[in-house]
Amino acid sequence: MTLLPGQSTSMHRHDHDYHFVVLQPAKLRLFGEGGIFLTDFDAQGTMGFTVDGDELKPIGATFPFPIPLVHAAKNIDNHTFMEILYEVKQPFVSQNTASEQEL
Repeated sequence: MTLLPGQSTSMHRHDHDYHFVVLQPAKLRLFGEGGIFLTDFDAQGTMGFTVDGDELKPIGATFPFPIPLVHAAKNIDNHTFMEILYEVKQPFVSQNTASEQEL
């Protein structure tokens, strides 16, 4: 994902755990449903979130309060933000584990 200065994502929802790797850091502003301001944070490095009910729990970071599943982000920095985001759609099962289960 790329966000130019002042650009926002649409309001969106995460139903799966996910991680992202920031390629170009920037300060982002998070909004909840209805455009309610949540927090500003410096998006940098690698971050992850787990789904817990209707909240996202950060892995390796702290926020002043839980982030809702439905949210939007805006680049409030003066330079472009870039990240690679990946979602965990299903639990990983190795071939060895699958073979052992069949026995």
